[in-house]
Amino acid sequence: MAKKPFTIALYFICALIAAYALSDLKSIFTSPTLTLEQSKYYAKELSGDENHPPIILFYTSWCPACKATQKFLNEKKIPFIAAEIEQNLAAQYFFNELTGGSSPIPVIVVGDTVIVGYKPWTILDAVQELQSS
Repeated sequence: MAKKPFTIALYFICALIAAYALSDLKSIFTSPTLTLEQSKYYAKELSGDENHPPIILFYTSWCPACKATQKFLNEKKIPFIAAEIEQNLAAQYFFNELTGGSSPIPVIVVGDTVIVGYKPWTILDAVQELQSS
């Protein structure tokens, strides 16, 4: 027995919605990309220091993962720029430019590496790679 046109259309619509949802999820699981020159520019603009290492923590004051990342960077004595994206308009602009405004926080920029979330070992690896280049 042939399926009714309405049922086929409903299956098709559900498949389209699922495909759209999955394509949107991809942006959550992939890190934004950035060049070393861009990160140096962000660092210079946010710190006012042309020679500051291009290590930037984009964060909010209420985020527990952001606080853990800040604590980790301080404990490891890694020089970084704390860019609070709710109060600092420049930080908000660069965060939105980098992520499209739809990224979990924190976002840590280390040279040309962008790390989304609290990932201490990934941060250390990226800092070591930046220092060796």
